[in-house]
Amino acid sequence: MGDRHSISATTEAERTSSAPHVALIWLAATMTASSLPVGVLIAQLFPLAPFLWVVLLASTLFAAVGILSIPGFLYGIPTMAVSARVFGKPVNKLISLSNWLSQLGWQAVVLVLVVYILRSVFDSYGLAPANSSIYYALVLAILGNFVVPIIGYKAIVTAQTVGALFLALFAIAILVYLHGGQALPMLSAVGNIDGIQTLGGISLALMGGAFSWTMFASDYSRYVRCDTSLAKMALWPSLGGFAGVASSSH
Repeated sequence: MGDRHSISATTEAERTSSAPHVALIWLAATMTASSLPVGVLIAQLFPLAPFLWVVLLASTLFAAVGILSIPGFLYGIPTMAVSARVFGKPVNKLISLSNWLSQLGWQAVVLVLVVYILRSVFDSYGLAPANSSIYYALVLAILGNFVVPIIGYKAIVTAQTVGALFLALFAIAILVYLHGGQALPMLSAVGNIDGIQTLGGISLALMGGAFSWTMFASDYSRYVRCDTSLAKMALWPSLGGFAGVASSSH
């Protein structure tokens, strides 16, 4: 599955993927180190919110991405082109600008996270001088951006999928180890629940999780085989995103 033609419709010959495969892509996309700070912020900023319920509800609402995958599946075009088809080109320009600004900010966040992770590795194992490890990490992170066009998008997706599966198993092992295999507490950290803080926690979880991915909902579904049912097309991305967001936010 690779995108060679930007926003033009995929041909039937290119539509060889399956709905479960799209679920793995969403699992890989959402189960990343960049999702971990969202869970930390929810716990720190909203201590009176029931953390587990907040994360589970916000993860369940990844169903919005599954539903928004359907137009791309039906027309074979990505989300950007879907908005132009529905609202017209003038409105699509505003949507495109909003998405571009969102991506600019998101890529900046990811770059900063990668740089500091690399610096921590360099400092922990003495791989670079302590006073210059940040510069080594920055150069390596920037060079990493050029890996995608070199090895191809399909290879990246495959690597992400395999990595996400291992990360999922690791997350389950951590939860069992920390909580003795028992259910996580449903109440807030301090024992009381505040409605405003609960709403704030859900909003933060949605903005940092499910709703932030809606702009890409149709980008992968357009490669799924045409004989796939609409129910499966909506269900599998929802399940993949739910598992990824719920696991990484914990």
